[in-house]
Amino acid sequence: MAERHVVVALNGNITEFYNYRGGVFRGSCTADLTHAMLLVGYNTTVEGDPYNEPVGVDFWILKNLWSTAWEEAWYMRLLRGDEADGGVYGVMLRSVYPMDAVDLIEN
Repeated sequence: MAERHVVVALNGNITEFYNYRGGVFRGSCTADLTHAMLLVGYNTTVEGDPYNEPVGVDFWILKNLWSTAWEEAWYMRLLRGDEADGGVYGVMLRSVYPMDAVDLIEN
């Protein structure tokens, strides 16, 4: 992720997801993969978080292409930590990243 973004699929077919308004998104649902987003980074919450999140919460930074109506203007912070089980909303079940033509030829 340091050099290129990753396309991930997750379950975006639930009301909580549509109504996201900021903060670190948590929740549980089936791993039905219905929506693609761009994984652009990761971070950990710090003191003074604008959504009053506790300090030390690890999260993924995802970019959505729906609209800026989301509180964080195209972006979502998604709880990070259960990757062995597919991650929150199945975000780690299917992911792809672009390869350069040189990478493909050398391999």
